[in-house]
Amino acid sequence: DLRKYYAQLYKNLLKKNDIELVFLKLPKTDPLMDAVLESLMEIFDEFHSQKSKMDGLRGMRENVQQGWRAGGRAPIGYRLEKTVVGARDGEPISKSKLIPDPKTFHLIREYMKGVIRGVARAQLIRELGINIPKTSLIYIEEGALTYAGHTVWNRHNESIDGKYKGGKRYRDRKEWVIQRNTHEAMITDEEAETILSKREAERAS
Repeated sequence: DLRKYYAQLYKNLLKKNDIELVFLKLPKTDPLMDAVLESLMEIFDEFHSQKSKMDGLRGMRENVQQGWRAGGRAPIGYRLEKTVVGARDGEPISKSKLIPDPKTFHLIREYMKGVIRGVARAQLIRELGINIPKTSLIYIEEGALTYAGHTVWNRHNESIDGKYKGGKRYRDRKEWVIQRNTHEAMITDEEAETILSKREAERAS
């Protein structure tokens, strides 16, 4: 009956929160029905988990299409500027966009220009006095479209147990969501494509 369903529902909620249920007087149960209900609870949990994930991704996509960031830290060379866009339960809701970081914007622009000219990273690090790890500089180059003034989302592949789906860090470009001209650019589109082509060739070598 309905009471058994509710009982199994609450038992499942307690189990998920690592709370042990101890009966003062053990109630009568139907082992077969308990097993069926427990299986149903697992299905519902998975359904709600997947629905929440899809809702979250849809919200991120809508943010990007409106010119906002989908989350995460600002790439080196920029910082986040937050804007209050509303309120929920009395708490302000804010969204963010990228604005130039006066401490690093011009430095990263000079680095990108050097990469476009074909100057080696080691030489640029030395000449510009850059104190940024090589891996971070490569990540900057991979984000060239962001440095061309566009917000890019859905670029990274899904990571499962520390491994990227399909063995590739980035999705195919046709899957990227790109909202153009959302913030101040430090390089042109053509320069960004040059950098991305260089990275693709470097990965293939």
